[in-house]
Amino acid sequence: MTELNSHVAFSLPVADRLPVHHSPASTALLLATLASLVTTVYAASAKKPAPWHRLLFWCGALATAIFASLLPPSATWNQSIALGVFFFCALTVSAYMYTPFIQIRGKTYTYFKQAGGSTDTNQNYRRGAANENGVLISSPKLWWTLAFGILLCSFNIFTFAIDHQGARPALVSVIAIFIFAAAFGYIDGSSYFDVARGQRMQFILITITTAILFPAVYLFLYYAAKKLANNRGATTPNR
Repeated sequence: MTELNSHVAFSLPVADRLPVHHSPASTALLLATLASLVTTVYAASAKKPAPWHRLLFWCGALATAIFASLLPPSATWNQSIALGVFFFCALTVSAYMYTPFIQIRGKTYTYFKQAGGSTDTNQNYRRGAANENGVLISSPKLWWTLAFGILLCSFNIFTFAIDHQGARPALVSVIAIFIFAAAFGYIDGSSYFDVARGQRMQFILITITTAILFPAVYLFLYYAAKKLANNRGATTPNR
């Protein structure tokens, strides 16, 4: 009888065998976490951020991290602290990428440049504003971000080449590298930017990690787009 019960228990889905925690405290913590997260999203989505938006964002981020760290009922203190730190770091990265809310000693740190290149984001911040080159971010940031993404793709390819496992991620990575190289080459060439917008270190790093695949596609599309733009009568350089 005991063996039969054990067989039935292990034949059930995992969700049916795990204990379910529906205590009022856990429900309240979940609702508090969601409410805090909604608060941060609301503050980050402001089209014209004011100082109170920044305060609201960081209060919501801190509350989200605290409530989220208390959600797992059986977590140790170390696990709870790690979970809270993870949530707070994730929201901090989001603040750097999409808001002007990281301000230290009067200087604002943000991924995107502001209209007119100003660092006073409380007065001049406008999402979607272009800098002097007509792009949303500076060339070094853009190409370091690209280099990081290409490095991840190359890791999938090298893993497949060594272990012969993960064929699908490797194939997707090759396609992604080809698309990025074609897109960046065409945009830079048709806009009369320098090769890699002058970011030689990032371009060399990408060349090494992709075994010349990226630069081959990039340079072909770059010069093809540049020649096409010349044939269309575009003669004003944009450097």
